[in-house]
Amino acid sequence: MRSRITLLAAVVLGAMLFVASAAQAYVFTFVRQPIPGKPMVGDPATICVCLEDDPAPGDQIVYDLYLDTEGESDIVHFGLGVYFDPTIVHYRSDLSDLADYVLYSPAIIDDSGRTPASWLVPSQDPPALWPGEKPPGLEQLHVRFVEIALESTIATATNAWLGRIVFQAIGPGAAEIIPGWDQGGAMFATHYGGAWDPGPPIEVVWAPEPTTALLVGVGLAALAAARRRR
Repeated sequence: MRSRITLLAAVVLGAMLFVASAAQAYVFTFVRQPIPGKPMVGDPATICVCLEDDPAPGDQIVYDLYLDTEGESDIVHFGLGVYFDPTIVHYRSDLSDLADYVLYSPAIIDDSGRTPASWLVPSQDPPALWPGEKPPGLEQLHVRFVEIALESTIATATNAWLGRIVFQAIGPGAAEIIPGWDQGGAMFATHYGGAWDPGPPIEVVWAPEPTTALLVGVGLAALAAARRRR
């Protein structure tokens, strides 16, 4: 039985690594957390209030935001827009939070001189509602991080936690959480000044189920043990 679990975990881990290797440089991922006692069903970006097995009024809908730089290291700033329907969900700024900093790189002193430390910081924490124009019937959050000196970052990261956004179901009805680069104030730049870069992929996924997470953990442990035996 143990060998079957280890084999299955290795397969799961291998599939995850294959997907990661095929991804483009920079990937933003919204990971929707499960509501206690309710199954994770349907599209994680769609919130259907008052339907069976979906959020009921009062339930909190939680998204954790992650950034994978895919080995790149030159972000200057980004502003990510998130549309939502305020008649279906209410944004809980009191429960939302952004990382104090990400992509930190310490200062480097060598023969060529001194390279200053760099890191991204949120421009507003928690994220604020965008005050500008929005599509009829929608509200918008604005998640923005800026390099402290408006220079390119040096550090890379694999699934760095950027923050948590919390909504509360008020329904009834169905609505989508729509993150993107076309919303008001949205931008992504790897240089200061000039045109903005095309926004990288944004994925919305469910958090791994506990069984899957356990299998991945077992797979990692098996791989580590195999390395130690060599």
